[in-house]
Amino acid sequence: MRKVLLSCSLVVALLLSLAVMVHDADADALLFPYVVVSDNVTTMISVVNHDTNGTGQLHYAYFYKLDPNDRAQECEEGDFWRESSEEDVVAFDVGGIYGSATGGVLFGDPGAIDPTTANAGYTGPFDVLGALAPTRAFLLVDNGQVNDAELYGEAMLFDYALGAAWGYRAYNSLDTSALNPAFGNAQEVQGEVLNWFEAAPLHLLPLSEFQTLFFVTPVGTNQDAGNKNVVFYLFDVDPASGQNLVAWDRDENPISGYVEVSITCVGAVSADELMTTMAYNHLVDTGGWTYANTWLGSGAGAVADAVVFKLEYNLGSTLNGEPIVDTLNTAVWLRDNANWTGAFGSRVGAGGIDGF
Repeated sequence: MRKVLLSCSLVVALLLSLAVMVHDADADALLFPYVVVSDNVTTMISVVNHDTNGTGQLHYAYFYKLDPNDRAQECEEGDFWRESSEEDVVAFDVGGIYGSATGGVLFGDPGAIDPTTANAGYTGPFDVLGALAPTRAFLLVDNGQVNDAELYGEAMLFDYALGAAWGYRAYNSLDTSALNPAFGNAQEVQGEVLNWFEAAPLHLLPLSEFQTLFFVTPVGTNQDAGNKNVVFYLFDVDPASGQNLVAWDRDENPISGYVEVSITCVGAVSADELMTTMAYNHLVDTGGWTYANTWLGSGAGAVADAVVFKLEYNLGSTLNGEPIVDTLNTAVWLRDNANWTGAFGSRVGAGGIDGF
């Protein structure tokens, strides 16, 4: 049973082990933590290349699942290089649902589509996940150089069957290894990574009206691998009784019954899978609030760090029991609520960003 209350000696040990190093130069790579292609969803990726060294190519590496619903399955790797240039931007549909005639490249990009143009850049398609659908993946984009802040990216996940979408900004970490970058807690810039005890607060909508999914991608050093494994769970400790909880309901009642889920490479888990049946029955019509937590995984790829998104969409045609039209679809990147380089004193053991 988890009790996220730290002794002074443990805090000191963890601070020493997780200390952030100061680097003179950083490699530049982007992590798109969650990419999906299915029968009704695809992902649009955009990459801006500000590479003043003019290396002329970007390296794209996908780590994808053959069975998108197998949370224990390790990812396969597929990578390629594509031409690029300083101040270039490319946007592409990884599934080829859109831009199918141009290898997934969107919006009439001449350099990426037509090799006969003056800005010839086409060396192969970008829509490589289309033939593997349905699949979940994460994507690394690297310029192969030690020059930080040269790349920028965005992702949009588009449910083209329902006309709903959500998106995020790619994670550009502080790392020092070209072509094999690090994206763990020590390299985060804006709290992108959850580490054990770095609980992220979150609101739970009523489970009877909304599906709540968590997309979890284990991260760390040597991200160029598909076997990283982390434990994810919803958790809090009642400050009055010390009881382990899964959440608080909408009337300040502590609800016990959390369930831990192990995820390798990338995976999705629903809120109801993260609680016992009794806890679900208590929260199904009200929702509440809680913290998202990670714990050390198992095996050769065990890590304690993960990037986590919370996705919510309506199950029917009501909100608060009142009618709504069409699909409500929204997602939040769960940023850490504490950082080992910050102050201490929050309720779950370590303070920092907002101390909640």
